[in-house]
Formats: sequence, structure tokens, C-alpha cells
Amino acid sequence: MEEIGLFIDQQRFSEMIHQLEWEGVVRNAELLVRSRNGRAYTTLTSLTRVQAHGQDLI
Repeated sequence: MEEIGLFIDQQRFSEMIHQLEWEGVVRNAELLVRSRNGRAYTTLTSLTRVQAHGQDLI
């Protein structure tokens, strides 16, 4: 998702991924994202680790 420039604060997204790897879940975390037209939005994001065929997915 880095390739498409979705996350404004890449450091915050990396922290969330680290938390996901460590705890298996991220709940109600604020994250700044950029829309297709370039507008910035604050989102409330939750992530859960899922495994499919032995591979971790987000």
C-alpha cells in the first residue's frame, strides 16, 4: 500500500503493523489516509491478523 501513497503517516502505519504482529490485533487506531483526489482523512482503523494457507494476511 506504500506504492499507492494511501498512508500519510507511514511511521504510524508501521507501528500499527508491529502491534498487529506482536498482539495479533489493532483496535480503534487513528490513521491519516489520502483519498484518490489527494484529500486527507482521519480514519478509525482496526486490523486483525488472518492466516490463509500458512501465510499471514491483513
